[in-house]
Amino acid sequence: MPEGLSPDRGGGPQALALQTRPGLGPWFTERADEWDVLAVRRLDRLSRRAGHFAEIVDWCRERGKAIVSVSESIDMSTPMGKMFPQIIAAFAEGELDTIRARALSGSQARKAKGVWIGGVEPFGYHFERQEGGGKKLVQDPTYAELFREIVERLKGDWSSCKIAVDLNKRGVPTWRDHLRIAKGEEPRAVAWTANAIRAG
Repeated sequence: MPEGLSPDRGGGPQALALQTRPGLGPWFTERADEWDVLAVRRLDRLSRRAGHFAEIVDWCRERGKAIVSVSESIDMSTPMGKMFPQIIAAFAEGELDTIRARALSGSQARKAKGVWIGGVEPFGYHFERQEGGGKKLVQDPTYAELFREIVERLKGDWSSCKIAVDLNKRGVPTWRDHLRIAKGEEPRAVAWTANAIRAG
């Protein structure tokens, strides 16, 4: 039987379903007939979801294939080895849930402090770094005033297209170009469009 290697690239793939796993997936689909033993460094690297782990175990058992954990000396083709998989998978899933809970808790704490937790600056706001770490959104006075001007014009008889033409004639940089200039970068001289006015 030919041998194959599917690299272990950290925490991400373990949460994916069997056939969609990068590298490993093909060995369970079009290359399924090319091997007899699935050897892993540790069983919790095979999957951190009990459901996915059970799927892999059942798939291998139905096809007469063995699963072996090299570092844990577990051979699931033996009676003793069959006792360990679900226990290990349950602990691995609990560990993954704990990591996610901590990440969520950290995000909620940053939000409570007014710290920006991700994404690009929305129109009229820029980032300001905080002493305790992270970034906070602060209103840009120039573009906050421009935003109010655009809103008032839209509430009047100005169309988005007419506003865009006017801003381009006045040489007003778009919001993204304004941010580039503020950072000391070269502006791209992108023109205002009706879609940009509506999105802003």
